[in-house]
Amino acid sequence: DNAPHLRRCQRVCRKMHHAVFAELRETRQEVDSQPRENPSNAPLDARYSEPFTIAAKFKAWQAQSGQAEPAVLQLRQTRDAIGTGTWTGGVVLARLLESLCIEGAEAEIPLSRGLRKASVVELGSGTGVGGLAAALFCDFQDVTLTDLPGPVLENLQLNIDTNVQQFRERGAWQGAEVRATELDWREPASFPPCSLVLGADLVYEQDSVDPLYQVMEAFLLRPAAAGADPASFLFVNSTCGRPGYRMFKERLAEDDRFTMRHIPAERVAELAAPAFTDDVDVLFIQRSQLEGGREEAP
Repeated sequence: DNAPHLRRCQRVCRKMHHAVFAELRETRQEVDSQPRENPSNAPLDARYSEPFTIAAKFKAWQAQSGQAEPAVLQLRQTRDAIGTGTWTGGVVLARLLESLCIEGAEAEIPLSRGLRKASVVELGSGTGVGGLAAALFCDFQDVTLTDLPGPVLENLQLNIDTNVQQFRERGAWQGAEVRATELDWREPASFPPCSLVLGADLVYEQDSVDPLYQVMEAFLLRPAAAGADPASFLFVNSTCGRPGYRMFKERLAEDDRFTMRHIPAERVAELAAPAFTDDVDVLFIQRSQLEGGREEAP
């Protein structure tokens, strides 16, 4: 009779099962206790019904009390569309830009002071966290945030108006303009001129690879204005469950027209703190200077 032996095995398996899950819970609690910004983990109600707030690391303004406090972006979110919620990649992009714009932190991605005086275009801006950080946290002077017409673009414009007004009133920004506009990826002739293209979480499934690649080609391969460098593309994308992103990166690796710097994960975590950077890739893409030349950070 194998019944007693089977029962003992079941008891042992249950104990092992409980022990493993207890360890996983402890690990999760330890990770969750770290103050890392991850809007994707917010409760569903808060995710879309409450503004997403992000405080600047390096820029302060005067509070009503007269004391200096960190400047803050407040981004309205709604349930109207996938783009009216804030996503992790956009927060990583915002935090990364903050650190890269501090003098001495530009080795991996050369965002020079001259470049920050030029124009910036963000693709798929959503609630605007990346593009608004470029303008209001980092003082890029001319920033265009783009997305689909309808609820996403309407919400984006509202976030621009609200935050730009607040930063101006508190003397924390004297930039030229931040605007929201529709950008049809199928019409490259309508793309605004720029020196830097920003994008976060733009590729999910494989059917989004070709459209994004064509947009990148249009921005990076067109002739630069007189005396200006060709445009560069700072691209942040989640890697977990993103087959389209893997395809995009493989295609880019074989294309000699572009150079690609893959920023190491540990460096991303350092520069983008306190954002949640697990399973997030950062690429800096430029037009190749030499025929067949490639450059990739170790």
